[in-house]
Amino acid sequence: MQPASILKRKRVEETDGDDQDISSPLRRASCASGHVQFVDGSDSDVEGSDPDEPTYNETMEDLPKHPAFDPELCKVNECDVASAQALLDVMRIYEHDSEGLASGLKWATKNLSVSDIKKPTIGIVGGMGAGKSSVVNALLDAKDIATVVSAGEACTSVMTIYTHKVTGQRSPYGAEVSYPSDAECEKIISDRLDNYNLWYLQRDTHWSEADKEDDRKDANTAFESFRSLFNDKAEFTSDAAAKKTLKANYETPTQPLMRKLVDWTKQKLQLMGLRDDVRTLTLLADTESVLAAQLKPLTISGQPLRSPSLWSLVRKVVVGNTTSRVLEYVNIVDIPGFDDTNMARVNMTREALRDCQYAWVVAPIGRIVSDPNLERFLVRFGEFFAGKLTIIATYKEDRLNKALVEYVEEHGQDMDEYRQLQGAIRDRQHELTTRERDMRRKSANKSELALKVHELKMAIYEFGQEQDEILMEARAVIVTENLHITVDKLIPEGRNVPVFCVSNTMYEELKEGDYSCEGSAHLAEVSGIPALRAHALLAAAPGRWRSMSDLLCNRVAVFFHNVSVWVRNDPTEANAGLHGSLNALRNFCEEGNEQAIKQTSALFDAHLIHTIRSALPSALADAQHFRAVNIDPMHWATMHANIRKNGHHRGRNAGACRDSWTERLMRFCREHHIVPAWDRMPKPLDQPYLDVLSSAIDMMMALPTQLASDGKAVSLAPGVLQRIIEGKVQGIRTRYNNKLDNLSHALGNIKLDATLDHDTAYFAKAMSSCYEDGAKDNGTGLKAGLKARLLRRLIDHLNDEQPHSQAVDRLQKTLENTLVLFDAEVQATYRDAISDITQAVKDLTTQNIEHPNEAIARYAVGTVLARERLNVADAALRLANIRAKYPVVEVEDFTVQPSQTWTGLGN
Repeated sequence: MQPASILKRKRVEETDGDDQDISSPLRRASCASGHVQFVDGSDSDVEGSDPDEPTYNETMEDLPKHPAFDPELCKVNECDVASAQALLDVMRIYEHDSEGLASGLKWATKNLSVSDIKKPTIGIVGGMGAGKSSVVNALLDAKDIATVVSAGEACTSVMTIYTHKVTGQRSPYGAEVSYPSDAECEKIISDRLDNYNLWYLQRDTHWSEADKEDDRKDANTAFESFRSLFNDKAEFTSDAAAKKTLKANYETPTQPLMRKLVDWTKQKLQLMGLRDDVRTLTLLADTESVLAAQLKPLTISGQPLRSPSLWSLVRKVVVGNTTSRVLEYVNIVDIPGFDDTNMARVNMTREALRDCQYAWVVAPIGRIVSDPNLERFLVRFGEFFAGKLTIIATYKEDRLNKALVEYVEEHGQDMDEYRQLQGAIRDRQHELTTRERDMRRKSANKSELALKVHELKMAIYEFGQEQDEILMEARAVIVTENLHITVDKLIPEGRNVPVFCVSNTMYEELKEGDYSCEGSAHLAEVSGIPALRAHALLAAAPGRWRSMSDLLCNRVAVFFHNVSVWVRNDPTEANAGLHGSLNALRNFCEEGNEQAIKQTSALFDAHLIHTIRSALPSALADAQHFRAVNIDPMHWATMHANIRKNGHHRGRNAGACRDSWTERLMRFCREHHIVPAWDRMPKPLDQPYLDVLSSAIDMMMALPTQLASDGKAVSLAPGVLQRIIEGKVQGIRTRYNNKLDNLSHALGNIKLDATLDHDTAYFAKAMSSCYEDGAKDNGTGLKAGLKARLLRRLIDHLNDEQPHSQAVDRLQKTLENTLVLFDAEVQATYRDAISDITQAVKDLTTQNIEHPNEAIARYAVGTVLARERLNVADAALRLANIRAKYPVVEVEDFTVQPSQTWTGLGN
């Protein structure tokens, strides 16, 4: 691999030759070790491809080796869904002639959709200049959807979600730009006014440097947003006019500017055709460049202030890209950076990560080991994303030099092969000089010498490329080893963190070039982007396999079984014994779940809530002492200025009281009680529900045997009841696992809210009313009297209102509501299963009054059923065969019963 300039020169040399057949660059096997991954993303067969193919693209890469991406699975899906569709088509013709057909169509519409497969969401974060947006562009095979702007601000001005298709999108590209409601606009404007006033008009000279930097960024963010939003108004036509307006507003007791700014903002949103109840702007485009041109004026900060721009109000952007293969399987979120100069975007990062299942952290390879953003992320979110975290080191190949060679050798990397290639380059360089000198002789065979010169140049280039690959891999090994030393200290033991080293510039250069198919595949492989794409696809594989196997082996089978029951219309006497057993099963599930939620709630109360409540008195006493020693002596102006900053009391004692006395209490509760108590919670948390699930399944599976032993076996076809129950059990397990995943994610977010130190956390939010009261005081009255009032508000609020006890109550209530929701979903799973079993037996044992045309409908549907049922007869066996092709891949197994055909019942 060579710098960009050499890559371009190579292409010129190839086209300026005498049409000689020059072989493509040499291919070296990757020697990456440890967790560094360069390849495994591109093993596609390139023989027979068009050598003039202009660009490399992701479809040239093989999908990962996983049963979820096996081509045979697609064939099975297409075959079974096509058979189901054929059956649905004939059912729609006669749906008005039969209540049973209408019911079946309704069920099929709900349960046979492939689009219901839930895609994982990957959040990509990183500091300024890390190459985060370039990584997104490379992953999506895009050029400028994720726009790169000037240094000093994050490439991402707003949170951007990339998905395969947005609502109503029929063109290749689409986007939805979301804006805040009227109430949210008012809150945004109010907060930004406060931020500006605090720094520019209430500044205290005794603030620490760190505090000054935070407040300066907040104030500049506010000023920048006002100028961009309202530069068409006389009050904000220039920086000087805006500062004058804001200062005059602060000095006016009523501060009338707030209402005016809110009204202006609402008017601008209305002019865009956005109502308060629908604040989403939809864009459609046939090309990427057209969509990018539409989005940039709406979302990119730092634009010339020629006309008003609402970029600072955008909540999020959802981009649909149907040309990207990776977006068929995952959603990608480009999240604003941690060290952005715009603090609104920094806060956005924390909220966006709550909805992500995976997190990728991007940093330049030169400073990644000591990158403060990476360390900060691991401290805050390392446990939350344990097992689902990836680190991406970006680099530029033009920094590969002699100093780097010496560096990697000092750190134990064997560079003998590199030295040998260096010697080979010197030998060929010497021969090249000789051949070029010979060409200047009159008697020389210039055609033969020109060919030899060209071959020597190509050899030198190829050896240099191999040298760079060796050097890159050696550096990657060192970086990965050092990273793991850092990471192991900050994430739970036993959790693997993959590290990828990628070159965005190399991949971009490759996209612009005209390489042979083999050469482009090799350069793409070295850039690391194909391996990263394969890693993203593997994140989607488990859920895709689970959903596809459930669809093909369970839901399609259920559909065909129920249609078959309706077609046969085989009436027998209802069996009272069976219905009695089903009622007993239903009662057991209801009573068992009732006990399970009580036991789970009791665990949280005993291990978490009670521990925090017991610690509050001692923590409160400690905080009161801290307040008396560190905060009471503050100058009245310092206290007044900082109380408007939601309690971050700072001043001469900045080292001792960076946080307020109440925040000290919050931190004490978090560090000494909440986190340890949560970690001591018994695992798994859903054990009571697992016990009920196991017993309920045992009762279901025992039903046929129990009824037969009692002499109450229903007069059904042999094995029908057994097959119905076996299929339904598989559906129960799948639904329960899905609901458990949702519960785990919800509990993870609750823990973050209870432990992270930001304004959305339970214990930080608890003090908001206290500081809002202080912020309303405009400083009127005697100075000493003002300080006394401020102190009294703080003391009275904590002693009388007990905000921290209220925060614990809210935490307890949130946990209860989350468990109640999970319990209701599990209950619904049992109810649906028992209801389906009951209905299936009822269909078999009850003669219904038919519509006059129902006999005709049965014959027509039965004809199609007899033809199509053969196509879906062995779906489970075919999936088992697919699974057997990947013995080393761990996937969630499903019940495989080769002796059974299309029968079975499930969700």
